[in-house]
Amino acid sequence: WGADEDEMRNFAQILSNIQAAFSLRSTQLGIVLSLTKSLSFFLIPILPILFVQELGWNEEGFNATKGGLLVLVLMLGYVVGGQLGKMFGGKSVIIYSALAGTLITVCWGLTESLWVNNVFLVSLWSIHTFIWGMASINIFSLMMKITWPEVGGTQFTAYMAMMNLSAVIGYMLTDGLADRFNYSSLILLSAVLESIVILSVMFIDPDETRRVLGVTKEKISADVDLV
Repeated sequence: WGADEDEMRNFAQILSNIQAAFSLRSTQLGIVLSLTKSLSFFLIPILPILFVQELGWNEEGFNATKGGLLVLVLMLGYVVGGQLGKMFGGKSVIIYSALAGTLITVCWGLTESLWVNNVFLVSLWSIHTFIWGMASINIFSLMMKITWPEVGGTQFTAYMAMMNLSAVIGYMLTDGLADRFNYSSLILLSAVLESIVILSVMFIDPDETRRVLGVTKEKISADVDLV
C-alpha cells in the first residue's frame, strides 16, 4: 500500500512538471511550430504528377532526383545548418532560412513559364531543399532547448509526435487543395504555410524554460499554484 501511494505521488509530480513545462509562452509556441512545420507537405504527393505528367519527366529521372540528389542536398543542409546554428544561434538561422525558403517557393510558383527548363527547376528545388534542411536541423535543436530536462523525454517526444501529426495533416489536405487550385497556386499556398514557421519562431525565447523553470522544485510548485 505504501508503494502504491509513492507511485501515485510520483505520477502526480510528473503531471505537475509536465503542466509547468507547457505553461510558458515559448513552450506553447513550440506546440504551434510543431503542428505547422510540415503543413506544406501537402505538395509532396502533387510533385510526381507535376513533373511526370505535366512536365514530361520520366519516373526514373524524378525518383533519382528526389531520392538521390535531393537527399544529399538535404544532408548537406543539415551539416551546414548545424554549424551556422553554433555560430549565429539556431533561432536566427531558422528565421532567415525559413524566410529564404519561402521566397524561393514564391519564386517557384511565379515562374511557371520556366518550369520546362530542367536546369532551372532542379536548381530551384535543390536550393529550397538545402535551405529547409538548415532550418529543420535548427528547429530540432530549438525544441530541445525549450524542453525542460525535468520532463525532457516526455516533452521532446510530444514535440516530435506533433511534427509527425503536422505532416499527416499536410498529406490529408492534398486532395482537397489539388481539386481547387492549379499547380502555381498550390506552390504559392505552400509558401504561405511555410511562412508560419517564421512567425512562430520569432516569439520563442530559447532560454525561457531554463530561466523560469531552472529553479528549485519548491519555487516551481509555488509558481504553478499561482497560475
